[in-house]
Amino acid sequence: MLIIDTHTHVFPDSIAYDTVKGMAENAEIPLFTDGTINGLIQVMDKYSVNYSAIMPVATKPEQVESINNWIQSNKSERIIPFGAIHPDFHDPVKELERICELGFKGIKLHPDYQVFYPTEERMKIIYETCGRLGLIILFHSGDDIGHPRPGHALPRILSRVVDEYPDQTFIFAHMGGFEVWDQTERYLIGRNVYLDTSYSFDYTSKERVFSMIKNHGPERILLGSDSPWGDIGKEIENIISLDLAEDEKSGILGLNAAGLYGIKT
Repeated sequence: MLIIDTHTHVFPDSIAYDTVKGMAENAEIPLFTDGTINGLIQVMDKYSVNYSAIMPVATKPEQVESINNWIQSNKSERIIPFGAIHPDFHDPVKELERICELGFKGIKLHPDYQVFYPTEERMKIIYETCGRLGLIILFHSGDDIGHPRPGHALPRILSRVVDEYPDQTFIFAHMGGFEVWDQTERYLIGRNVYLDTSYSFDYTSKERVFSMIKNHGPERILLGSDSPWGDIGKEIENIISLDLAEDEKSGILGLNAAGLYGIKT
């Protein structure tokens, strides 16, 4: 069975543990790896995960190039690289073109940590360039467990971006809206976007997650853990336990992501 975790985070060995531990303590959540690439690979081996996509977040514009350089220098056959960009980076077009040339699949945006709203005018150049280059955009969506609420990337806001850029490939994390599930169901379910499963099952009922999956379409759902703060083993068990057809489960566990990322199966 092909298994792809579409939402993970890793950091350089020198800062990884202190970084992820601090974030875990701030949010009062457990850790499931030490935040390094080797730590992620160990968990992947434990649960027979074939590939993991890494999602870097540049909290300052001056971090962008160094993060992308680090990801490039740590490429692995089992790691699907996404790049970092920041709304205030001095030349987003040039860096997004470099991200594309490096073979990264897309970028990660986290409006709470990067302090922006997805509908801001300054974001247009990023969306337009990603569309031109075929880069996927994975958004944090909903509130954030470690930030004041409401968040910057609520489903009602993200839906306006989808309206304006209907041909852009978006992945919205946390089933489209962490702890604002009513908004997810109203504004995103059924839209032509992907949702990942990270941080959903433990924060609402399994019945509600199942309903959202069926109403949205299992073919547009991606397995995600948010490692090191999420448990991929438990995420896999959650999907397997749902009353879905076997091909729908296989899609969510890996085949949907394989098609999205161009991975031969």
